[in-house]
Amino acid sequence: MSAGSRTRPRDWTPLRDSDPVPGDAEEIRDEVRHMTRLAEQLREQSKLLQGISNDNELRGKYANRLRSEGGDLQKKLGEVAGRYERVHGHLSGWANALEDFQSEADRILRRAKEKQQEVEADQKKKEHAGSGGGKDGGPTPTPSPSPSGVEDDPMLEFHRQLMAVESDRDERARYFGDRIKDELDDVLEDSTWENIKDWTHEHADLFKSIGDVLSNITAVLGVLAIITMPFPPLGVIFGALALAGSALTLGAQLMAKAGGADVGWGTIGLTAVGLIPGIGAFGKGAKFASMAKAGKSASALGKGFKTVKLTGQKNLFAMGGLAGKVEGGVGLVGRKLVLGGTFGKGAGMAVHESSTAMSKLGAVVGAGYHEGQMLGTKGANMLFGKGGEIIDPMSDAGRVMDASFKMAPKMINPVTEGVQNLGDQFGLTS
Repeated sequence: MSAGSRTRPRDWTPLRDSDPVPGDAEEIRDEVRHMTRLAEQLREQSKLLQGISNDNELRGKYANRLRSEGGDLQKKLGEVAGRYERVHGHLSGWANALEDFQSEADRILRRAKEKQQEVEADQKKKEHAGSGGGKDGGPTPTPSPSPSGVEDDPMLEFHRQLMAVESDRDERARYFGDRIKDELDDVLEDSTWENIKDWTHEHADLFKSIGDVLSNITAVLGVLAIITMPFPPLGVIFGALALAGSALTLGAQLMAKAGGADVGWGTIGLTAVGLIPGIGAFGKGAKFASMAKAGKSASALGKGFKTVKLTGQKNLFAMGGLAGKVEGGVGLVGRKLVLGGTFGKGAGMAVHESSTAMSKLGAVVGAGYHEGQMLGTKGANMLFGKGGEIIDPMSDAGRVMDASFKMAPKMINPVTEGVQNLGDQFGLTS
């Protein structure tokens, strides 16, 4: 915040949850002043280079090259200075417009708060009159019913006024944005990287929306993969689609974050965790702590899959009960996670009899679903299983638990919003 920045209201009730006209006009003006100084410095350097180019006293091996390249650089510096000089006028105009819109929004908020105080005071008077008996000891008057419906909302007019301010603000923002883009359409060519950054920023909200949609679709596919686990090849198909969806979701979220959209690192981290089973694609099949569990996985993966022993084979990455079957390597979190080492006796793997690609697909689906969910059976077994399982992820109870936890994060926001709406409807929230 600049030294001359205005203090903006933080509490926008009863009109909004947050500032409807955000921004700092003074910071924009600071940037305009900075651009003006840069333009002046560039003009000065351009004059110096022009002097070098016109200097006939220069002698030596590099004189001609210095004159030629100095002239080219002088021209480019002048073009950059011209761009700054053309753009800063539009930025100043936008700063002034933004400040006017903010002032109008602030006035609307003050009037709305005053009106709210009047309504609350009148309501208290009515309640007092209704409970304190009638005039001269007469019967208590029956209070008239409260007005209902949108048109009777005392805040309605203020909402409309604020929406008009927002609409005007958006129109002026587009106007100045278009003028600035026109000024940038000059002989100077931005680098490919600059163009990519601009394009990403312009489409950040679109990427966020795509990521949200893909996240919901992926969650549904994950639940279907868990439910249909015992019914090959449905479980394999849904599992593969869910992991592909996680990859696409992560890509969209990272693009949105890079473009400046409101995507939290926690959201990105949860999506990335969903891709951990993809490490299984580097293995030869779906690995399990026991041959019996590998046999269950082979049956769930479908026709052509069989079980083989893992004894003596190298480990890349193992978690939970499987980590307990690894000898050597680097153990983390009390050897709940092991990197490297070799498998000892007892561990098994589900592989396809003839297709390496199907074996890798089985490894991905096995790690992603047959071993259970980290937020579910897999996590419970790692924390409380003491090297074994307290609940089988492939059992009916295990699949219900994993499917429930898989959808839980997607249900929290709708439920919270529903409760909030009910509270607003019955006047239970402030």
